[in-house]
Amino acid sequence: MANANGVMAQPPEPASKFRDLVPRIASAAVMLPAAGFLIWHGGQAFAVAVVVICGWMAWELGLLAQAATVIDKLLLVGAELLPLALVAFVAFDQGLIAVPVAIAVLAGIRFGLGRSLSWIGIAGVAYIAAAGIAAIWMRQADGGGDLWILLLLVVVASDVSAYIVGRIVGGPKLAPAISPKKTWSGSIGALAGSASAAALFGMTASLPIIPMVAAALLVSVASQMGDLLESWAKRQAGVKDSGSIIPGHGGALDRLDGFLFATPILACIALAAGGPPATW
Repeated sequence: MANANGVMAQPPEPASKFRDLVPRIASAAVMLPAAGFLIWHGGQAFAVAVVVICGWMAWELGLLAQAATVIDKLLLVGAELLPLALVAFVAFDQGLIAVPVAIAVLAGIRFGLGRSLSWIGIAGVAYIAAAGIAAIWMRQADGGGDLWILLLLVVVASDVSAYIVGRIVGGPKLAPAISPKKTWSGSIGALAGSASAAALFGMTASLPIIPMVAAALLVSVASQMGDLLESWAKRQAGVKDSGSIIPGHGGALDRLDGFLFATPILACIALAAGGPPATW
């Protein structure tokens, strides 16, 4: 179409498929070294970091659970921190017992006092606590460093591969009613990327490759399910992000949603296999 001067107007430039890649890389450049240091150091520093991060995610959970007041959000945070603090600093068994107790207390408050604590909030506390407990247990277990390196590599490779393949290949949507941008091609790319990362780690560290690749595929599926679950919760709450603490990613829940499901799954794999990757 020509403009007023008779010059043909150029069509607008299509939006870049990778316009959010720069903030993603920038935030990863900050978070990955910090995560790597904490995983390497282990001990109380790692446990404290897990407790703090899970507490922050519980605070963001208040937005997804549509908690009406600050008190409601603090109830979620308190119910989250109690079992994790017991696991990290007192006794593992006491922390496990405290999780159902915290959920029961929240449910009682919801029905007894009429607090605005939705089931997303109540179930979310158990969901985050399970990931936090699994995270602390894996690092404290024999060979926990290898488990955590495998987890970090697989979840990051799954996320990056899904992003790149999904944007380039496109195709049918994976779950359009929940997350319109996710595609089946991206999901397959995530599986391929996670398997490749596990195989490379196995070859580099002289660990059994086939069992690690099998575990990586299960962890990748769990990571993708965690991502979809958080997307569903955000749609229920009518929000785009769980927070704004991480540039390019939103909140802690937005960045760690895959880890929330993948961490307990890898912990269960290690338990079923009887030990760390070196014994698989």
